[in-house]
Amino acid sequence: MSPFDFVALLVLVASWLFYERMLPILVGKRGALNARMVQIRRLWMLQVAHRSVRIADGQFIGHTLNSAAFFGSANLIVMAAVIGVMFGGESAYTSVAGLKFMQAGSHWLFEIKLMAVIVILSRGLLDFVWSIRQLNYCLAAIGAMPDNPPDDQRRIWGVAIGDLINPAMSTFSRGVRGYYFSLAAAAWMFGPTALLLVTIGTVSILVWRQSRSGAAEGVSKVFALVEETMKMDPPTGAAPQIEPAQSIEGLTPPTT
Repeated sequence: MSPFDFVALLVLVASWLFYERMLPILVGKRGALNARMVQIRRLWMLQVAHRSVRIADGQFIGHTLNSAAFFGSANLIVMAAVIGVMFGGESAYTSVAGLKFMQAGSHWLFEIKLMAVIVILSRGLLDFVWSIRQLNYCLAAIGAMPDNPPDDQRRIWGVAIGDLINPAMSTFSRGVRGYYFSLAAAAWMFGPTALLLVTIGTVSILVWRQSRSGAAEGVSKVFALVEETMKMDPPTGAAPQIEPAQSIEGLTPPTT
């Protein structure tokens, strides 16, 4: 492994492991989409606590749960394919090394490159599995919520379930990001320069989507509405309870 290979690999590992910590610095004052979604989901759960019928909310969470299961299954398939190449022996290495645009390197370096992809996908698989379990906990908590709890209990239920769904969604997002960084790791087959450039490109795309994409602008507008609602009725303190009529127009429908 050349020094350039080592540097490019170090950049990939640092970007993959510390992306979430670097994101607030990279997006600056604009704020990240995921951070704003935390507050939006908290308000969602507060509104759920004021609904007598919560079937639709359970279906929304169930849809995310199915998505996590799908991505987890896809992870297994891709991992099986990469592992098949890794244990393909000399024939697999010769086939890849024979391609003119590939820089497979020595046999052991070729295996390290494949292992990097497998490790990133493996962590993504574990993230999806953990996300599924947390979403199941969230569904159970919504099911356990009383139909008509006292007003002083509605907020407690809403805040508690909000603190349950947000880690689940954060884990799901981390699993999805694993696909981005596994593609960056796969670019190592084209040489260390490709690995470094694709890693930087991956982080740039993720940061752009978190701060300047159309979705980020839309979430920013919803977040502004959420802030106004939370000022009227913050999650903690002695402020008045959110009544059904105070639902944010376009975000959550009024309850009856």
